[in-house]
Amino acid sequence: MIRPRTTRARGNLLVHGELYHFAGGEEVEFVEGNMSRPKARYSVAVKDHATGERLKVELIGLPFSDGRRFRVRVNGQWARKLPVASKTIVARQLRGRLVKH
Repeated sequence: MIRPRTTRARGNLLVHGELYHFAGGEEVEFVEGNMSRPKARYSVAVKDHATGERLKVELIGLPFSDGRRFRVRVNGQWARKLPVASKTIVARQLRGRLVKH
């Protein structure tokens, strides 16, 4: 299993290939482990009973945000067309999708 590595550093960390060159002689700490998946603050699940198609939309709060903007995850994948949105925009798009079908 490949685990992501995160770097916490003060100063500059220059990476050339796999060698790490420390600029300024600062200390760098490598932390290994699994990165947790952000939990959704709001979620909506819609199922079309005729076709069995499911749509799950999750809104994840942004760090240091005012609480009105959220990252959007659709069926477990980060949204590409609308990565950050408000609840109003997501509700409008859901409504448009339901009316269209």
